[in-house]
Amino acid sequence: MVEQVENVREWGPWSVWKTEIVLGAYAPQFLRAATGSRDRIFIDCFAGSTRNLERGTGRPIRSSPQVALQAGDRSTFTHLVLFELPEKAAALQETLCSRYPSRRIRVVPGDCNLNIAEGLAWLRRQGGPRYGPHLGAALAYLDPNALELRWSTVQALASWCMNPPEGEYRRRNRVELLILFPTGPLRRKLPQAGKDIASDEHQLEIDQLFGNCDWREIYRAQRDRWIGGEASWMHYVNLYRLGLSRLGYSYTSAIEVRNTKQVVQYHLIFATSNQAGLRIMNGVLQKAREILPRMLAAEQRRLRQGEPPLFEDLEELRLIATDPDEWASFIDQTPTPFVCESYRPAFCYEPLRFDM
Repeated sequence: MVEQVENVREWGPWSVWKTEIVLGAYAPQFLRAATGSRDRIFIDCFAGSTRNLERGTGRPIRSSPQVALQAGDRSTFTHLVLFELPEKAAALQETLCSRYPSRRIRVVPGDCNLNIAEGLAWLRRQGGPRYGPHLGAALAYLDPNALELRWSTVQALASWCMNPPEGEYRRRNRVELLILFPTGPLRRKLPQAGKDIASDEHQLEIDQLFGNCDWREIYRAQRDRWIGGEASWMHYVNLYRLGLSRLGYSYTSAIEVRNTKQVVQYHLIFATSNQAGLRIMNGVLQKAREILPRMLAAEQRRLRQGEPPLFEDLEELRLIATDPDEWASFIDQTPTPFVCESYRPAFCYEPLRFDM
């Protein structure tokens, strides 16, 4: 018996929306579309705590593993592989297995970037060369706090069982990915013109996020004021989506999420090789937007009762609830590469570099 050390985490309202509403709406649709698959897999690289509360209210909220475990009716996820740091992993494994004793759940302790192969190997051992969960429909939820997710982990998921040894079956479709792209944390790591340039440590961290140094050309253009404003961050999102396309994903999209001050919080990037997945995600976002008026009503009720507010600006929240497209926009246009010459026709500096 593992000694239960309760790990409690508080979430802001927009984070609750991302997990409980978007993932909570997409997971059942994914399972419905995957009813023909013998095995259905959920992979969560940042599984979180045993208890999750809404900041300000203390209301218990569902973590992403709980959302996945409660998704579906006749069709459910047959296997769940979760990753969490060692100080939380054992308690999470025991808590989930005690609540869902009939489900096949594996919590891998440690950094998902270092241990992704261990979790995928566990799935592989559940079957044989031509059957098993490694060949089933799979959805991966990658929700880091900041820039913890490395491109190497995304690559491992994208290529998993797509080129198996001779005599073994390959997957029909790549693992579907729902990835939080950390626009807000990225902004804080990349000071703009007039401030000291990003440190070597932060630049290396961002190299690992993208899997290359191509982002530095965009940063150079920002530092030199060739591009600016909130729109400039879409170049980083497009670069990330282009990388997913090179990994073999046929369709990518992004949900741009702004807070009540109209500042971009994050982009929720979706990647699939199935056109139906993109259509379902578009419909999911429409449903997720419908929750906004109810969020406004709950905030107004809290204020009337003298409780602390959850949102920065009630009037902005009211505007967002009236026109949710201004807060959560769906971006599915084909991403285009960043071309430096388009912003400075005469010449383009070399990308920023650092000494190894």
